[in-house]
Amino acid sequence: MAVCCLDEGLSYTNFYAAQLFGRVAYHEFEGITVHADEGARILASAGGKPVLLLRNHGSVTIGRSLPQCVSLMWLLNRACEVQLATQSMGKARGIATPVLEGCARDSLNFDPKYGAGQDAFDALQRLVDRVDPTYRS
Repeated sequence: MAVCCLDEGLSYTNFYAAQLFGRVAYHEFEGITVHADEGARILASAGGKPVLLLRNHGSVTIGRSLPQCVSLMWLLNRACEVQLATQSMGKARGIATPVLEGCARDSLNFDPKYGAGQDAFDALQRLVDRVDPTYRS
């Protein structure tokens, strides 16, 4: 949420954020999201991108499956954590656009051929199952 409140939004200055280059959209804050008509505007703001930052509110991930959405949300959350930690220490070092493009292209989080996050989701599910498998019933 803190990154959603920044004028610049997500900065592509770390390993995690680099994988999201060109895949983040923004939706302007309209107040508490309780009105159905905002749904169409939110979807339009996403513009087919898998990550949507709701200004002054929070984040949304859009994927082909729940595992992909979870993987994207983890990636986004980590990118935001590193960004805020970096900003607390000073100015972030930039990454050249061709390198950002390569990172986004090579990220396995988006490629169904490599599971698009299924392996990480399965690992997380095994952890939850060990703690309390009753959610399955």
